[in-house]
Amino acid sequence: MPHKPKLSQPKAIELSADDLADIARARSGMPLPPALAHKLAEIVAAALRGDRVEVVQAAETPEAKQDATLSARAALAGFELVRQADSTWLASRWGQFRTLADDEEVERFLNIVGAPA
Repeated sequence: MPHKPKLSQPKAIELSADDLADIARARSGMPLPPALAHKLAEIVAAALRGDRVEVVQAAETPEAKQDATLSARAALAGFELVRQADSTWLASRWGQFRTLADDEEVERFLNIVGAPA
């Protein structure tokens, strides 16, 4: 009977919601933050070695959950909503963009465009 090699435990690499947003922005030409580029390089290197890698979502803070909820509400109304590095928001649809100053302004915007809570 052939000997089966033991499978190693997968190496866990955490990606936060911000990491996933940065990856999405990189698809449109924005540069990746160096720390995220390093994480992605680890994943690729492990895959090339044949190692098992498990990508897990990092624990979310209440603020991250609120941000995700606002983005999801906007998506249901056909808008992309992204928090910027300066904590403002950028709402976009059909190549049109609008900057929103804070969460309260986002709430008002979402209610106007038909994405109530």
